[in-house]
Amino acid sequence: MNRSILTLICGCVLLVARTAAQTNPAAWTTPSAEQVNAIYPEVESLYFDLHRSPELAMHEQQTAAKLAERMKALGYEMTTGVGGTGIVAVLRTGTAPRYSCAPTWTPYRSKK
Repeated sequence: MNRSILTLICGCVLLVARTAAQTNPAAWTTPSAEQVNAIYPEVESLYFDLHRSPELAMHEQQTAAKLAERMKALGYEMTTGVGGTGIVAVLRTGTAPRYSCAPTWTPYRSKK
């Protein structure tokens, strides 16, 4: 696996997690190399685990379960089975802006 791609994935995961928990979005900064390197082995392991046993589209039961388990461990409220195999992760942050995560892990700011 190309290290730069996994580094990008790690950065996106950090971005989503930190942005969602942030009470002052203007104060957020780019993750440091140390932060990315700290979670890199775990993200790489997840990547290899998911790609070792690929599932057919709309039958991603194991993939959804693994991602839901990890998101729940990060403190997100999980809803599973959305549209069949989809998951929804909600992080309660009080009055902070709301963000959503698309399947590509792209943060999306809710207009609510």
